[in-house]
Amino acid sequence: MSALKKEDQPLTTLRAERSHDEHFDNLSEDQWMSVYNHGKYGYSLKFVRVVDESPLAVLQKGEELITVNHAGDIGDMSGITLRS
Repeated sequence: MSALKKEDQPLTTLRAERSHDEHFDNLSEDQWMSVYNHGKYGYSLKFVRVVDESPLAVLQKGEELITVNHAGDIGDMSGITLRS
């Protein structure tokens, strides 16, 4: 059996899990401040996803998920589908 070329491999095997620091590196200054401030209330940065060419941070506190856009504004998870 021949080895699969990179482009033939399933996407799940190509996606490497990013470290916490790598997620923080993708935040704007306004997002960073908002994430920092929400951390005081028990939220933690789960991941950062690029949506419409802007980073969108997803924070979690227990089962609750919220988003922080590039301007640092808080939103809910409506319209966001989590990957498996």
